[in-house]
Amino acid sequence: HQLAARLFVELVRAVERGVPEEKIAQALNVDVDHIVRKRTLLVGICSEAIDMIKEKMETGVIPSLETVKVSGEKFVYYVADTGSGDGTWLKNIYKTIMEKTELGRLVKEHGDLFGLMMIGVDYNLDAREATHKTLEDSRIPHLVIPGDINKPQEIKEYFESDRFKNLGIKLKNGFHVRSMLDHNRPYTGVKDMEAAQKRKENSYTTAVFSNNGEAIPNNELE
Repeated sequence: HQLAARLFVELVRAVERGVPEEKIAQALNVDVDHIVRKRTLLVGICSEAIDMIKEKMETGVIPSLETVKVSGEKFVYYVADTGSGDGTWLKNIYKTIMEKTELGRLVKEHGDLFGLMMIGVDYNLDAREATHKTLEDSRIPHLVIPGDINKPQEIKEYFESDRFKNLGIKLKNGFHVRSMLDHNRPYTGVKDMEAAQKRKENSYTTAVFSNNGEAIPNNELE
């Protein structure tokens, strides 16, 4: 987990320094297409983040400046990464949102009314410390909490804790990203299919597959 995150970061840095992708692939003894996919992975999630923020603004999930002024309550939006590694994804997503979205403009120009919080979640202490260092060094508002993808309820409890509430963070006001391969977590289905059906119209998760290769319906996963 930690090694994979570090390799990904070093790969991106090497490409940014001008090292040919073919040379990296040869050194790692992998197909060059694998390097290209890895390099473009972060670009893809950042692009999706822009689209998602735009949609949230248009639908009013992220309120307008006038609405927040009337409410008198600061609006805080968050992005959480479960399996945050060294925090590189959160760092880049934060910069993308701040530089390329209306929400970013509002945070910069009206910091007393709008906030953007990056949340690193990882069960590994070394990873949590690395996430904190990456975001702290970049002066990015953040929280880092312990969490196991196999125990989502415990992660949810953090989001509903007084610590989060005191910072203005609400579970509904944000989105979660994850790039890890859960090789040790077989899909066992859902206990409450009726509840899963109710979630069907509001499901946004994409491209998730079970251990036998079958696509998992969004509403069941969420």
